[in-house]
Amino acid sequence: MEYTEEFARERNLIYEPNATPDKEPVIAIPIEERIHIDIKENPIIKEKISPVKIIIPLFIIGVISGILAGIFHPDILSNESLYGYLTMRINEGFIGSFCSCFVCCVCLLLPVFLSGLCAVGKIFSPLPVLLYGIGTGIAFARVIEIYGGSGIIALLLLFLPRVILLFIAGVYLFKCSVMQSDRIMGLLMERENYKDSKSAFSAYLYRSVAVLLGAFGISLIDGAISLFAGNLFII
Repeated sequence: MEYTEEFARERNLIYEPNATPDKEPVIAIPIEERIHIDIKENPIIKEKISPVKIIIPLFIIGVISGILAGIFHPDILSNESLYGYLTMRINEGFIGSFCSCFVCCVCLLLPVFLSGLCAVGKIFSPLPVLLYGIGTGIAFARVIEIYGGSGIIALLLLFLPRVILLFIAGVYLFKCSVMQSDRIMGLLMERENYKDSKSAFSAYLYRSVAVLLGAFGISLIDGAISLFAGNLFII
C-alpha cells in the first residue's frame, strides 16, 4: 500500500516523505498522542508558575515571622528606635515622611531591579520582599505591644497605606525582574533571539522607571498622610 500525504491526513497521522528503508523505521503516531508524549517527556515544556503566586505567600510568611520575632524577641527593635521613628513621622511632617518612605522604596526596589540584570538573579530577587515582610511584621508587633489600641490606629493611618502601595510596586517589579532574568538565561543558552532580547531589555528599563516614578508617588502620598494624620497622635 502506498502511503501518501492525503492518506496520512485522512487518518490523522504524521507524513514522512523523506523516510528511506536504510534508515530506522518511522512509526506513524497520531498527532494528539505525539503532543501528549512531548509534553510528558520533555522537561522544557512545562507550565511555569506565576511569580506572583510565589511572592505573595513569601511576603505573608515574612510578616508572620516578623510578628513572632517582635513578640518573643522584643529587643530586636528597641523602644528608642521605634519612638524616634514615630516622632519623625508625627512631628517632622511632610518632608521627613517623604524622605523616609522614598529611601525605604529604593532599598526594596533597587535589589529587585538589579536581580533582573543577572541570569540567575531570579533566585535572589524574592529576598528583598521577604525581608520587607519581616521588617513590617516586627514593626507591627512592637507598635501594638507598646501603644496598645492607639498603636492599631497608628498602624492603620501611618503604616498600612505605605505597606500596601509599596508591596504592589514590589510585586510588579519582581514579576518583571524574573521575566528579564529568564530572557538573559535564554540568551546565554541560545534559546532567545538577540534582537528580541534587546527589545525586552528596553521594555524592562521603561517598566523599572515607571515603578521608580510610582515609588515617588507613594512617598508623596505617605508624606501627605503624615502631614494631615500626624496631628491626631501625641508621642
